[in-house]
Amino acid sequence: MNIFYFRFSCIPINNSENYENYAGGYVNCWIRSNNEDSAQRIAEGVISKQEWEVEHLEEKFIIEKGYYGQNDEGAKYYEQALLDSECCVFHTWER
Repeated sequence: MNIFYFRFSCIPINNSENYENYAGGYVNCWIRSNNEDSAQRIAEGVISKQEWEVEHLEEKFIIEKGYYGQNDEGAKYYEQALLDSECCVFHTWER
């Protein structure tokens, strides 16, 4: 299995708690999967469950084990995806 990385630009779903507080955000996802299509569906499902809507897929690629340096923040998210099959981090901005 591979770890796929995706970065999405997102907006909160209308009438959600997020909609009241946030104008938008970026979501970075690390997903363990056999193929890119299923990994992307999983990532979009995680985002949707948090009441966010994907506007655009900004970036995607497979991450190899040595991609991150020892002190790189992304390394912990990569490791979390190895354990839990998914890890998504929301970076938001207020209204």
